Amino acid sequence: MLWPDEISTAILERCDGTADVRAIARGLAREYDAPETEIETDLIAFLQDWSDRLLIDVTPTCHDETEPFGACA
Repeated sequence: MLWPDEISTAILERCDGTADVRAIARGLAREYDAPETEIETDLIAFLQDWSDRLLIDVTPTCHDETEPFGACA
């Protein structure tokens, strides 16, 4: 069984199926007073790890294929 820590929980709470990586990173950067680019890098790693474990489904955005991840749900 997995027990997400505070940061993992903050990420998962924002994965509502409509938020993209940049929006999630922006919100976390504001909340934790951290650089958005650093947050985005960590966020992508987190999403990739949890997606690889089949714990979340990460769907690419249809309108912007340059995004590493689209909305997560």
